[in-house]
Amino acid sequence: MPSEIRNRVWEIVAKEPRVVAINTKTNSGLRSSIPPILHVCSESRSVGLKHYTLAFESQTHLRTDTPAHEINVLPPRVYFNFERDTLYFREQWNKDVEGAWCCLSQFANLVNKGDLKRVKRLGLDVNARVCSDCHFANFTSWDTLEILYLGYEDVRLGSDCPISFSELESKDYEDFLRRYNMNPCWTLTRSASKSSLQDLDTIECLKSEAPTGYRMNLKKLELVSIEHL
Repeated sequence: MPSEIRNRVWEIVAKEPRVVAINTKTNSGLRSSIPPILHVCSESRSVGLKHYTLAFESQTHLRTDTPAHEINVLPPRVYFNFERDTLYFREQWNKDVEGAWCCLSQFANLVNKGDLKRVKRLGLDVNARVCSDCHFANFTSWDTLEILYLGYEDVRLGSDCPISFSELESKDYEDFLRRYNMNPCWTLTRSASKSSLQDLDTIECLKSEAPTGYRMNLKKLELVSIEHL
């Protein structure tokens, strides 16, 4: 295949919106898998690096007297396109993590603020905890968020496959709301409706209340099925 055609193919691949699943470790910053296009060959890597930015480097330290909350200064490890990609927190994104790095609300003190202010799309597994201490969800530092995606993965699937979001079907509303109400970081529907979990009014109430209830300047909340491609 001629080089010009290969580059066009790589350009198409690089411009595809991605769901970028991240995780963290105690005092070790945010991490994600390296995009496959950066592994294939030098040509594909060159094209990919025009579209992906290494983002979310760690800051120096949290001002606290608790040694467990100290962090190292680490380089960015997440390749991200702020115009197209969705930053996604899986259910186990902070598993076994101690200190500040287990708490999403602490990211304003831990992660490059300029990068946080550029994230437009954020996704969370509805089973995920925003921290190990069950804080309520709070996204005040994510100033430019436009869309929050909430859904859940099929735990039988592997974790290394590319991820996509599709609209949550009405048949799955009951299971979604059951999971939502079991997680202490989500609080909005507990008093919003006493009707059946399948009631569409409950879903609409959640969509309308969540952006302000979680301190976001969102255009919309979307409930999704999280699928592995």
